[in-house]
Amino acid sequence: MGQKRIKYGDMKILFIIGSILIAGISYLWHTQVGETEIFLLPKGYQGAVYIIYNQKNGQLVKYDNGSRLYEVPPEGIIRSQFGPNDGWSSFLKCYYVESDGKSRSEIPFETENKNRKNDTLQACCLSAGTSLKNGGKPVVYSMFYIGTKQAIDSASIKEEKREISKYAE
Repeated sequence: MGQKRIKYGDMKILFIIGSILIAGISYLWHTQVGETEIFLLPKGYQGAVYIIYNQKNGQLVKYDNGSRLYEVPPEGIIRSQFGPNDGWSSFLKCYYVESDGKSRSEIPFETENKNRKNDTLQACCLSAGTSLKNGGKPVVYSMFYIGTKQAIDSASIKEEKREISKYAE
């Protein structure tokens, strides 16, 4: 009286739930965490920003409060000595650098294409890829856009044709 037996079906469900929880925790435990990244852009820059990794003569490795620091040149193509930023990390932090060289104004990063606004300057559309240089050497890069929705849409059409490997060492 008062005792309840666990049915085989209930045990099977508990086993499945337990297995899923253990697999999920294991995955999170072993997932690599990437570094946060800060991009300093010339005031008024709009268009694509490329980061070409593992460039011997590229921008030196720099950090700002534990975040990778990239200084975007006027043409928007960063040749960096950093390797790819593998793993999960928070979103990019993008700033226009004011004329004094020190003051920064933040450019919001929009994670979803559907939330881009027509009249608001934003960073969005982060992607990564590999391009082959002559001789078959892979060139690893990331890219994103800065601009209003319309400016980003125009830039993305133009950028589809760009062969990024020609900018690598």
